[in-house]
Amino acid sequence: MRREPDSQSCADELIAATDRAGVKLGVMFQDRVKPGIRQLKEWISQGRLGKLLLVDARVKWYRPPECYANSRWRGTLTLDGGGAVINQAIHTLDLILWLLGDVVRVQACKATAVHAIEAEDTAAALLQLAGGALCVFQATTAAYPGYARRVEITGSEGTIILEHDRVVSVDLRRVPDGFAHEVEARFVGRSERFPRTPGAPREFY
Repeated sequence: MRREPDSQSCADELIAATDRAGVKLGVMFQDRVKPGIRQLKEWISQGRLGKLLLVDARVKWYRPPECYANSRWRGTLTLDGGGAVINQAIHTLDLILWLLGDVVRVQACKATAVHAIEAEDTAAALLQLAGGALCVFQATTAAYPGYARRVEITGSEGTIILEHDRVVSVDLRRVPDGFAHEVEARFVGRSERFPRTPGAPREFY
C-alpha cells in the first residue's frame, strides 16, 4: 500500500515487482485519513448539513515556469499523465467522490493558459453528483502567488469550509449540545463563534 506513484515508469516498476512477488498492490489517496477530513465525512454522514446543495472546490496553486522547464516529465502527457487536474487537483476530486458520492454528469473545459507545457495548466468543471448536489470545480497551477486548497460544502442546514486539510468554518442552522465546543477545540480558530446570528459580520482567515 502506498500513495500514488510519482510517474508512469514508477507505476510500471511497482506493478512488475508485485506481480513477481505474487502480492497485490494498493494505491491510496492519503487525504482520506487526515483527521479534519475524516471528521468532515462523519458530519456529512450524520446529516449535519441536511440536503446537500452546492460544492465549491478550488485548487488555485502556482508553479513557476522553471518548475516545468527544468523537468523532463512535469506537464507531459506521457510521463506526467496530464497537468493541473491529474497531478495537483486529483486529491480534491477524490475528496468530492469520497465525501459526496459519484458524479453522474460533467461539463468541463481546460486550457494551457500560461505555462509552456503539453498538458493543461487550468481547468474548470460543473459536476452533478448522484445525490443531486452541484459542484463547481477549478484547478490551476498558474494562479500567482498560489492559495490553499479550499472546499466549501453547502446544504439546507448550513455550510462547512475546508482549507487545505483543516476545517476552518462551520455554520449550522441548528447546533447540537456540545458540538460548538468540539469544533472550536479541535478544528476552527478562536475567531469563529457558534451559533452565529444569520447575516452578522464574521472574521475570515
